[in-house]
Amino acid sequence: MRDLSGVEVEVLTGHTMPEPVKAPEGAKAGEPFAAPGQGMKPARAEYNGKKLRTGGCIGWSKGQLGVEEADPITVAQLAGDSLMQSMKDDKVVKAVAAWSSCMDGKGHPGLADPYKAMDQGVTDDGVPSQESIALAVDDIDCKKQTDLVKIWFGVESAIQNEQIADDRSRLTGIKEQHGKEIAAARKQVAASAR
Repeated sequence: MRDLSGVEVEVLTGHTMPEPVKAPEGAKAGEPFAAPGQGMKPARAEYNGKKLRTGGCIGWSKGQLGVEEADPITVAQLAGDSLMQSMKDDKVVKAVAAWSSCMDGKGHPGLADPYKAMDQGVTDDGVPSQESIALAVDDIDCKKQTDLVKIWFGVESAIQNEQIADDRSRLTGIKEQHGKEIAAARKQVAASAR
């Protein structure tokens, strides 16, 4: 599926496209991770002569369904925090260093972490170059050789399991609200299919 244009995001959500979220340079464990919605502004008032709804089409549809959106920040904040904490774990730091060394040996010097490889592999026109393809293939190979994905996944999963245990009641409430939203949407779909 193609990325949505800026105006499509505004029509759907009622706000401008958020700025991309990246792990900050030199971030330390426990530092707050950028919350979703950073850099967003309210959508334009109208598009193609039609007034945009508050909350966009998505907000309007939620209103039609009669559901309240579950807390959209909590889970994203926990995910960001677990990522930041995992990045500072000794096992992850060692695995990333081994990955970086592997990448250096394959002719990709100066890549401190896989995020740098992703940034370097992006082309201006969105069409992969031979260099970006080679970088991606070498990235996969180095991740396999160093077991980076398995190590990082294990560390971050352990952190997330702790987070789940610490915030179980709030997360259970979010899960229950998601269940209500899904049930309301299914009911609406069934009614409109008749």
